[in-house]
Amino acid sequence: MDIGDELDDAVREQLSLGSFEGKFDVKDFVGAISERLIAQSKANSGPFDPKPFIRTLEIAVDELIALRKDVQTRTEHMEKGVKVAEREYSKKMAELNRGFDAVGSSFQTMESKMNEVGRTAIRVGEELESVHHQRQRAQAAYDLIDYYNLFSRDDTAKLDGLKKEGKEGRRQVAILLRRLNTVAKEVDLPNAEKTRENIDKYCEKFEKDILHLFDRAYRRSDPKMMHVSLFWGLGLPDLY
Repeated sequence: MDIGDELDDAVREQLSLGSFEGKFDVKDFVGAISERLIAQSKANSGPFDPKPFIRTLEIAVDELIALRKDVQTRTEHMEKGVKVAEREYSKKMAELNRGFDAVGSSFQTMESKMNEVGRTAIRVGEELESVHHQRQRAQAAYDLIDYYNLFSRDDTAKLDGLKKEGKEGRRQVAILLRRLNTVAKEVDLPNAEKTRENIDKYCEKFEKDILHLFDRAYRRSDPKMMHVSLFWGLGLPDLY
């Protein structure tokens, strides 16, 4: 017969693993497994018989030893599982750290490349700006030569058209005339004298137009237009 069959349900419950969870008291435990035997002993009018107590305690000890082995086995399995989990955790952390190092290195490389791109872009921008300025100067020189040749042929149609383009056109005419005046004084080519005369005449006409514009602005009490006309008359760029 199984020794467990000699125990009632109350004692068997005390010997289960659940009774040891939480707060455990030895006196309460011994009292609980002896409670039925104590009641039976008190109900028996004969002399006290310790054998049922001894037998129950022996069975309880055997059950507790088996329970302890079971708990020890479970604990060993849990410890092994914890060690495996710790190794896996350490492995994952090492991989994660290597990943972070790789990401950090990648970011540093990317930042270095971005800085390099930025510096290259600045150099390209500066070179493009230089090319743009050179192109502007070349275009300005070409325009100046073109207008000079037109004046040499007494052809002012292109300049007249520019002058009719409003404020910006008149500003460009003023700048061109100032430069043409300077060039005409330095050029020593056939027909150069005639070209200088044509430029001078056009400058005089342009100045009269500007004075007329100034007078109109004065009569309309338009100080801004008066100021602009004054700069045109001096052959300076419009500041507005």
